[in-house]
Amino acid sequence: MSVDPDIDPEERDPEDRVDPVVKGLIERNLEEGRSVATAHARQQLDGPYWPIGLCVAWVLGLDPSTAADLYAEHRLGMELLPLDGWAEARTTLLQALAGGRIEALGVRTGESTRVSIPAQEWIDLRIVQRGPYDEVRRADGSIAYRDVRIEAATMRQRWRPETQAMKTVRERKAIDRACLSALIERMRKTPNDPVPKKELKPQFRGVSERAFERLYSQAVQESGCLAWGKGGRRPSKTA
Repeated sequence: MSVDPDIDPEERDPEDRVDPVVKGLIERNLEEGRSVATAHARQQLDGPYWPIGLCVAWVLGLDPSTAADLYAEHRLGMELLPLDGWAEARTTLLQALAGGRIEALGVRTGESTRVSIPAQEWIDLRIVQRGPYDEVRRADGSIAYRDVRIEAATMRQRWRPETQAMKTVRERKAIDRACLSALIERMRKTPNDPVPKKELKPQFRGVSERAFERLYSQAVQESGCLAWGKGGRRPSKTA
């Protein structure tokens, strides 16, 4: 199958970019070198500054073990076998760098001194990892900075591993959002024919009574169906 030369390699379907033979060799190397690469990644995690590729893995994995595995697999694959979510995590990191929320250090091409990379430069830079090298390249493909690293403490602070408590809060918020959305949809369906709360509440078993009252009131305001704010069904008209 022919490939359009005008399409950016980053935007092509992975199957279009990887030769089957190369893919087979990469997959074999992944198995053979995974343990060594993972051990190296874990060693990097213990350092005060992380390679930028490992930082992308941290954003995606959010815990040491997962980040080490992702970084090792990405290094071995050399970006030819894209990992699910890697591009999105890389974009998230770039946005934080361009916004000045975190700082990265790198060595300019042709120089030996490590310097801070200005936030505004990240607007036109790309994170590229080729094997063991963590580089930042310009739009034309030339290397802008080598051995780019970010302080480990900064990464841990900004992207914290999800604890069980954090997971519970996240899941609770998701349930509440779903409840609010369903209530608004129900109200707009019959704006002048409200259903008693006692009939609606059993449909949202994962929502507490207190949360339901709050979400119900919010739904009335956001939907504009003020008749529902009066509670109960309106009495039917008699002839």
